[in-house]
Amino acid sequence: EVALRQSQEAEAREIERQQKMALERKQLQADRQARFEHEAAERKRQQVEEDKRRVAEAEQKALLERQQREERAREHERERERERERERERELERERERGRQRHEELKRELELELERKRGRQRQAQLKKERIAEKQREPRVQNDEGSERPLQPYSSDKPPMGPQHGNAAGGQMHHSAQASAAKPPLSKFKFELLGADSMETVSKAFVERIDKRQAELSGTGAWHTVAGEPPAPRPGTVGQVPVHLAFGERLQRREGPNVLDLPSSQDPRGPLHSAGA
Repeated sequence: EVALRQSQEAEAREIERQQKMALERKQLQADRQARFEHEAAERKRQQVEEDKRRVAEAEQKALLERQQREERAREHERERERERERERERELERERERGRQRHEELKRELELELERKRGRQRQAQLKKERIAEKQREPRVQNDEGSERPLQPYSSDKPPMGPQHGNAAGGQMHHSAQASAAKPPLSKFKFELLGADSMETVSKAFVERIDKRQAELSGTGAWHTVAGEPPAPRPGTVGQVPVHLAFGERLQRREGPNVLDLPSSQDPRGPLHSAGA
């Protein structure tokens, strides 16, 4: 009986020990499961936080890049605006320069017009003086009824022109036949010489003076030496005819004025340079 009771007690203690070990194993397994779940949850939380941090950093970086791009675009636009402003300044400066040039051109044109006006006034004054001088000269009636100077210059007297101090001297030498059908010289009109313009009158004077000087030279004509450039025509300065009627020069339409060329470029040769 004692042995049976001891056996039963030993069996009961073994069963209790096994139950206790099973309970401990179960508790240990539960603790391990709870710890695993906690670690998994912590890892997941940390991953979520890391993802949020990365997203925030990416958004911050994108925002910074966008701000930088906008700032560069604004700076580029400001630079373009400054360039446009500089271009406008340059255009205004060019416009001012054109205005100054136009002002200078208008000023020169005005000065030229004033000079031409003064020249016309001088010509009108000279014309009035010549008219007054003609009117003061004693005149006689010829057979045809036209007036002529009392003592026209003869063939042994030199011609009178503006280079000799008398702007109207060339008009006195004309034939009685030409003067017969013309009005009195006191009126001083172009029709006196059968001309319709100032240029025609001047050419007639040049030809008349040429003829007169040829007569005085005894040759009857102006000749040139073989192999030498032709001498300037009588009644000309270089190659520019002298305007014997009103003291002007009729500029040639072609070629430079030989008076403005150096002696090495004078087409008439060195003997005729320097205003010879």
